[in-house]
Amino acid sequence: MRAMPTPAQCNLELIVTNTGSVPLELKFNTAQRFDFYAKDQDQRIIWQWSNEMVFADALAQETLQPRESRLYKAQWSYVRNDTRCVKAGPYQLMGALTAQPQNQYSKPQVIFVSPPKPAP
Repeated sequence: MRAMPTPAQCNLELIVTNTGSVPLELKFNTAQRFDFYAKDQDQRIIWQWSNEMVFADALAQETLQPRESRLYKAQWSYVRNDTRCVKAGPYQLMGALTAQPQNQYSKPQVIFVSPPKPAP
C-alpha cells in the first residue's frame, strides 16, 4: 500500500502482486475488490473507504498470473465516517484485498495530517 498525502487529501494505492510461480485464483463474494481504512492514535477505525457503499452480490473469480499485479486506488479527504474532519495528528492507513476466504491486509502506513491553514 502506498499513501501520498497532500494538504487536501491523501491518495491511496493498493498494489496486489502474485509473487508465486503459478497462477493465483482470487475469489470474491461481491463486486467489491478492495478497501482502505484509517485508524486514529487509539487504533480505532475512523474512516473506511467502503463505508455506506453497496456492492452487488456477485460471485466472481479473477486470476493473477505469476508476477502480474493489480492496482486499486482511492482518496481520503481527511473526513471521518461520521462526516467530521479529522484533527491534526498521525493516522495509520491500511489497504485490504477483499478476496475470500478472508481479507488480506497491507502493512500499515502512518501519515501526519497537518492542521488546516487559516484563510488570509
